[in-house]
Amino acid sequence: MRTTAESHLDHTTALLARTPAALNVLLRDLPEIWTQQNEGKNTWSAFGIVGHLIHAEHADWIPRVKLLLQFGETRAFEPFDRSGYQRAVDGKTLPQLLDDFSGLRADNLRALGALNLQPHDLDRRGLHPVFGSVTLSALLATWAAHDLTHLHQLSRVMAHQPCIVYSTTTTVISARSVGRSRLFFGKLTILSATSIPFTTSPKTVYCPSRKFESLTTMKN
Repeated sequence: MRTTAESHLDHTTALLARTPAALNVLLRDLPEIWTQQNEGKNTWSAFGIVGHLIHAEHADWIPRVKLLLQFGETRAFEPFDRSGYQRAVDGKTLPQLLDDFSGLRADNLRALGALNLQPHDLDRRGLHPVFGSVTLSALLATWAAHDLTHLHQLSRVMAHQPCIVYSTTTTVISARSVGRSRLFFGKLTILSATSIPFTTSPKTVYCPSRKFESLTTMKN
């Protein structure tokens, strides 16, 4: 029977193994308007987030695991350079980054498995340069939480896009249709709402980051 500590490790690695596929399904072959936009000054685009995850695979998780096991609390982890991802993305396309991340994550999970960690190892401690003493269990849990945090960030960043104007001859919604409509490029299909027919050929302003109340129409 597996111990609680071993089960927690299995749960962590199960999630870590799925992140590359989640990124691939969401991002591969998307138009750049979804992947190159950010939320403003000093923020990351989807492209930058993948680069950051690649940089962390190189410089953060497994290097810190190995340092903790070798030196304990006698040697602090190397500080993590949040701008270091720029080297990972230089000259690369997004499909290349997705491939790089997938390969690195697979390599790191194999390296983690090769350590043959035992339950007592998860209580061993290392020295974080900011947070001080941390257990191996906490470090591995942070690796998984880091993935989830950036997957959440990714969806938020992609929703924060500039408005795009599409020509259409369909109708627009009222605020009462929030949560009950389906939005398509160039067309808005109403499930249950008061629709307003156009008398002239209109344009619909599509703002992915805003609620339906922000959808407006403009006369040609």
